[in-house]
Amino acid sequence: MHPPRLLLITIIVVLACVPSGWADDATSTKVILDKAIKALGGEEALTKVNAASWQAKGKIRFGEDYHDFTSTSVVQGLDQYRQEMASAFRDIKVKGVEVLYGDAGYRNIGAVAT
Repeated sequence: MHPPRLLLITIIVVLACVPSGWADDATSTKVILDKAIKALGGEEALTKVNAASWQAKGKIRFGEDYHDFTSTSVVQGLDQYRQEMASAFRDIKVKGVEVLYGDAGYRNIGAVAT
């Protein structure tokens, strides 16, 4: 049985969020993924979900400087995705939007007038 599309997306997101070198040699990827799936309600619950959304706050590093950012992401299936990101770099507000719809998509990132 193939894993459902959303489960695959969830696994990719979880792996992208795990810092490199985080897991020691004794901890396998399967253990990490099993914990993530359990935290999200189990495999059965994930198979019923067709779409997901989440928000994130954190710090982004450019060179030696760290800057706060926020992002909102929405995904439906494997071919519909939208992410909005906002940050400020040296008092310049920056917003970005990335969209994937089927085999088309776009990315727009730029400074915002204040």
